[in-house]
Amino acid sequence: MSKCLRQLHARLITNGEIHDKLTAGKLVSKIALSDKSINLSYTKAVFSQIRQPLNVFIWNSMIRGYAHSPFPSQAVVLYRQMLSQGYTPNNYTYPFLLKASTQLTDLRLGLTIHGTIIRRGFVDQQGLRNNENENEKKSRNRL
Repeated sequence: MSKCLRQLHARLITNGEIHDKLTAGKLVSKIALSDKSINLSYTKAVFSQIRQPLNVFIWNSMIRGYAHSPFPSQAVVLYRQMLSQGYTPNNYTYPFLLKASTQLTDLRLGLTIHGTIIRRGFVDQQGLRNNENENEKKSRNRL
């Protein structure tokens, strides 16, 4: 992770801006998507510093970071935490979960997410359709 992101984080703490949801969310997103294997623990530390209530953007940033990391199961764990804390996923949440299920080669999880996408009415979203097609192809290859 770049020195600039760490300096920005320190400045946000010093100024008290770490509690601004938009600013903190952008920081979490930037850290989560930079050199994933090294920064996820740091990202989680920043995530835990943000005062409740969080917002879906911040949750999605964390889920996305883990979905694209060597630890995709943590994306699913965060999704379940998000639900248990009363947050409602949006159309950006599900492509990251589909990515995680593909990384995990977990067909049951992929089908569960697909069912949730249909029930929530997100089936017409282009990004979701592309991820579902990728998931389906990988599942067929395993059979």
